[in-house]
Amino acid sequence: MHKRILTTLAGVTTVALLAGCSSGQRPQAGAGQIDYTTTSPAATGHLDKVTWNLQYEPSSLDPVHSGNYAENQVIANLCDTLLRVPPTDASKIDPALATKASNPTPTDWVYDLNPAAKFWDGTAVTPEDVIFSLMRNKDTSLNSYYAEAFTQVKSIDKTGDHQITVHLNTPNAEFNRAMASPAGTVVKQAYAQAQGDKYGSPTGGAMCSGPFRFGSWTPGKDLTIQRNPNYWDTSLAPKVDNVTFTFIGDGATLANALLSGQVDGSYQLPWDGLGRLSSSSVGSVYYARSPIVFSLIISAESGPLKDPKIRRALALSLDRDGIISNAFAGAALPVKALATPQTWTYAKDVYSKAYDDLPALTQNLDEAKKLVSEAGSPKDEIVLAYAGGASQYVATIFDSIQQTGKQIGLNITLKPIPVKTYNSIFGDASLQKGVDAFETDWYPDLNDPLSWYGMFVKGASSLTFGYDNPTVNSSLTEARATSDDTARAQLVTKGQQQIMADLPWIPVAEEANTLFMNKRVTGAPVSFVQLSYPWAALLGAR
Repeated sequence: MHKRILTTLAGVTTVALLAGCSSGQRPQAGAGQIDYTTTSPAATGHLDKVTWNLQYEPSSLDPVHSGNYAENQVIANLCDTLLRVPPTDASKIDPALATKASNPTPTDWVYDLNPAAKFWDGTAVTPEDVIFSLMRNKDTSLNSYYAEAFTQVKSIDKTGDHQITVHLNTPNAEFNRAMASPAGTVVKQAYAQAQGDKYGSPTGGAMCSGPFRFGSWTPGKDLTIQRNPNYWDTSLAPKVDNVTFTFIGDGATLANALLSGQVDGSYQLPWDGLGRLSSSSVGSVYYARSPIVFSLIISAESGPLKDPKIRRALALSLDRDGIISNAFAGAALPVKALATPQTWTYAKDVYSKAYDDLPALTQNLDEAKKLVSEAGSPKDEIVLAYAGGASQYVATIFDSIQQTGKQIGLNITLKPIPVKTYNSIFGDASLQKGVDAFETDWYPDLNDPLSWYGMFVKGASSLTFGYDNPTVNSSLTEARATSDDTARAQLVTKGQQQIMADLPWIPVAEEANTLFMNKRVTGAPVSFVQLSYPWAALLGAR
């Protein structure tokens, strides 16, 4: 797990969300008005152009430097991964550049490559290109977002004209699934080396094998990708000639652009705009269950939140139903663990039972007050930071947290940080100083609870702030080396139970993956695959 700077939703909502807003103007999950799905109606016709919005301008189209929403939404359509997770079933792993994956020994993964795969320039995708692309993640000078997935990679060898073999130092049950994520993205070696530091930039462009080609990128304005007429995977031949990405970061402006037809579609819709968008005849809003969990990262070096009793008291004080209604427009669900059901891609019975057995996190002010009393009723200030300014939905959440915290005797102070600066809090110790907890919209790199909880192993992530539990360390380390799905799930849930008892992070709600498409456009997957699957290849006319 790498640092995930997920404040795109936090940075786009500008219209105030007030607790007194009429629920009739918003879809309410609790009232059964939200239908979760994985797909939209299939496209049947061709379109010359589709305009799609990203909540911010990508920083790079180089896969190793692209660990966030906007970047990966584009790259997923330009570059192929070795394997793919289909939109309709997160538990499956389908072929992509690799036609077959095998695990002949616990520490070897063999990938047979599709000989038909070609880059946009017509040259073949070779084992050398694949090895180069994967090994870039181990190059410390590149500081890849996906380096963690390759920590146990000893070497990668060409073992046939269309085959590579990955040699691991120790068994890693997550590695193969990682090849269906951005970590498994392949670029053309010669082109990337020729461009050097410019690769993935507006001037350096890209060279990949996906269904769309890099077209143009005008910084500050838009980015266009063009249909690859010779895409090797004919099952994903695009029906749209050009997709132009805009970078509208203001929620009200985005909603207006979608309603006016200026923009045809967008993922990650502004929460306050869902009511207007869902009731419009211009297009349709779609919702999918997701692994995205709005959470509080406990960063306290001292003070009340260092005490597990205070952390649990805070967790039990939260008015999750109110937060879901007023901040997320009903498009979220309460959770009592970090790993949502969308990550249960194997041994579902084990994960389901373990989840059911976890202590409830529903609001219980009496129990929360009791825990505060048992902890000595501390009066020290608790500073909670969030992305302020444009992020009104987050302010709504934190106002609620402060109010309910006060009811149980906690002295909570809110610290809004400007959105552009807030992104740095995930790695900037100076911004973390004096902050006891801060918010994130976090999702795991892989649809696997181990990918969520593995970051809580000692030393795995700076975002666990020294958290160290022997049960977590041993069970999750063993799980990573365990190939049997049931046995691995039992180890992961053992770690989950301890993590949710300690609450180094406090989960608040599972956010829906949201999508709007103009009525002239259809086909985009609704499930949370848009960061790793060539979703734009499914777009087209109704």
